Amino acid sequence: MEERRDTYAYFWIEGFDCAPEEISERLGITASKVHLKGEPLAGKRVRRANSWEVLSPLPRGEEVLDSYVEALLNLLEPCAGAIQSIAKECDIGINCVGYFYSANPGFHFSRSVIGRLDALGVSVDFDLYCYCSKCDCEERS
Repeated sequence: MEERRDTYAYFWIEGFDCAPEEISERLGITASKVHLKGEPLAGKRVRRANSWEVLSPLPRGEEVLDSYVEALLNLLEPCAGAIQSIAKECDIGINCVGYFYSANPGFHFSRSVIGRLDALGVSVDFDLYCYCSKCDCEERS
């Protein structure tokens, strides 16, 4: 069976009180997406905090998640000082997202990548979704 997936990763900052443009200026990176406190969400909820995001330089597609994280690290490391300063005031992290339509290929972070993530002080979150008609785990049951 052919593996098909839709994957991407992004770096996020949440909980700042300044204008999002100020975050971009501090990092020297233009945001891919910005959300402002008070924006309406589904139902009657509203966004509780400002957030700033930048997508991995790799285009969204079928790469393994590790590749997106490494590309993000290459983008973020030149502004490590600013990221560490912002982290004292806000929550920061990297989100890895995968939509899998056949097998989930998993992921692997080398010791080097883990060290680089630690040096930046970012958390890493994985949002992995299975959209296959019958997952491998069900077939083994």
